[in-house]
Amino acid sequence: HHNKAPEDPLPTASVVVNFCPCDANESNGAVELWPGSHSVRPESEKNYVPESQEEARRNVEPPISANTELGDVLIRDVRVWHRGVPNRSSRPRHMIALIVSRSDLHSNRRLQFENGCERALEGHEVQSNAEYVDSVADYLLGPTRRIYEQRQKRRKTSSN
Repeated sequence: HHNKAPEDPLPTASVVVNFCPCDANESNGAVELWPGSHSVRPESEKNYVPESQEEARRNVEPPISANTELGDVLIRDVRVWHRGVPNRSSRPRHMIALIVSRSDLHSNRRLQFENGCERALEGHEVQSNAEYVDSVADYLLGPTRRIYEQRQKRRKTSSN
């Protein structure tokens, strides 16, 4: 919870609903959240929070680990600073994220799903923002891809 209300809060336009199909805590990489940060704009162009801004925010309100148990749902304003932390366990920790936005907000980013998923995602009052493709979707993006590739290299090196 946040102890001090922002002076000029903007209305929430999008929320992220996270479902964790397993327990998540510090040992297996529960997402880190920065309470109250939804009212602070990152100082960089790509919504990346520079280290200097992170340290300044840490002095106001430090981050928390969003520990959840199987069946919990985590709902947050999409603007809340967050980041993945290392999973130090030997088992994967999955997180399902559903982003719900005001209907007048349009995103150019389409999420890719394999053909056949239309049955589950279409025909509801909620617009799915999906693109259906013949290939298997590649869900590893940015830092996640780099971590995966580093692990693959280490496995190849250790097996030789």
